[in-house]
Amino acid sequence: MAHEYFKNKPITLPYQDVYIRQKYPSFTYKKHGNAYHWIGMLQPSPLSTEYKVEIEYTIGQLPKSYVLSPKLRSYDEKVKIPHIYENMNGHRPCLFLPGNKEWTGNKLISDTIIPWLSLWLFYYEIWLSTKEWLGEGFHPSSDKDETDHS
Repeated sequence: MAHEYFKNKPITLPYQDVYIRQKYPSFTYKKHGNAYHWIGMLQPSPLSTEYKVEIEYTIGQLPKSYVLSPKLRSYDEKVKIPHIYENMNGHRPCLFLPGNKEWTGNKLISDTIIPWLSLWLFYYEIWLSTKEWLGEGFHPSSDKDETDHS
């Protein structure tokens, strides 16, 4: 858990970086403007594909996660991948419902966003095989709902 200092304040980007690289040593980061971008590999289960992912975060905004490779695909070109932000070319999973305070700036990305992304990838792989989304959850009615700041 993050230091008590951050109980009611956003965790700073350098602290987020320390915790991410402690828990996920293969992740690297780059700073771009006010945002940090972490890139690393996730493998949801021992039998899963390895995915190259990116987490983008700016203080005062919601973290964004991307699957860089392999490219996410549907089991049928006529069926959309569930829980994906459409305006992001199908590579940005929806991990939580914005506005529900499931994620706030005083939480660690290493304990929330990255494990949630790994779990999303696990459900994605099951969905490819079974054609049924077992991850439950609720996706915003539009991609505009995703802009709620925390």
